[in-house]
Amino acid sequence: MKLSPWHYAALMAVLLSACSKTSDSPLQWRSKIQLPISNESFYLGKKFPDLFKLDSTLSITGADIKGDTADTVAFQIKHDYSVDFETRHDSIKVNTFEDVLGAITISNSGTVTQQINFPVGVLNVDVPFSPPTATITLPKIYGITFDASSGPLTVTIQNLAGAQFVNCSLAVANLSPALPKQFVGTIAANGSATVSLAVAGRHIDSTAAIQISGTLAHGGTVAAGQGLRLSFSMDNRIASAATVSDSLVSINKVFHNFDKITDTVDIDYADIREGFFIYAMENHTGLDLLVRGIHNHLWVSSRCESDTIDTLSKLSRLQTNFDS
Repeated sequence: MKLSPWHYAALMAVLLSACSKTSDSPLQWRSKIQLPISNESFYLGKKFPDLFKLDSTLSITGADIKGDTADTVAFQIKHDYSVDFETRHDSIKVNTFEDVLGAITISNSGTVTQQINFPVGVLNVDVPFSPPTATITLPKIYGITFDASSGPLTVTIQNLAGAQFVNCSLAVANLSPALPKQFVGTIAANGSATVSLAVAGRHIDSTAAIQISGTLAHGGTVAAGQGLRLSFSMDNRIASAATVSDSLVSINKVFHNFDKITDTVDIDYADIREGFFIYAMENHTGLDLLVRGIHNHLWVSSRCESDTIDTLSKLSRLQTNFDS
């Protein structure tokens, strides 16, 4: 049967009318699918590794993929937030640190002793005693200016005679500025006394000019070779300036300084591939100095790795000695 154009138009209208949606019910349709047929069982847990290539960023969790019941597989993606980077410092700014020695404590000067003899005889009356100035050499000392913080110089006076020595006074005549004569009092026969001289802020050269005076009390006896024995030591006196033998000066000065490698990156620790630190030391004193320097928090990378040193608190230190 041959259809006319009018027949085709009528048929198309019927088809379009059949496809139109005339209600609010959900759309529904059916599809044909093909299911595989196999005579063996397979499990997703076993097949999963063959379907996907696993690398370090993907891992299977939550199932034993080798078991026959592992039909559910959970997996997670690993995130690695560690970052390796390398930075180069052609030079780090030059830092200059300086320190001053300050006051110096005198040591190893030994004890200086001087004896001033009395006139010999039996003392029936009080006998005034004022001998000439005794000049005492100070070994290894050529001049000391005592610091304002220095303690007093203590002089011990022993009376070696069998008579009292009363109204005793003592002065060191060549201290500058001058120090008034110090009153000691009575020194018993075969006894001793001490006097403290305020030497802070004063200067003395290589000798001590000792002036002593007093009275030998009556009723006593003075034998040959008896008198007053004076003794003192410069040890532990503090000098702001001194010309002395080097054995009298023991300096132990410690100072610390910190230098940041960079102020733009927060670095806990760094592996240094190559480079070096340069230290220049200048001695502006008149003394030979033995310097011992310690560069803290520096170690060999391979040693750190073998000892699992990975934080600043675990780092040891590199220690080097330098001569003057």
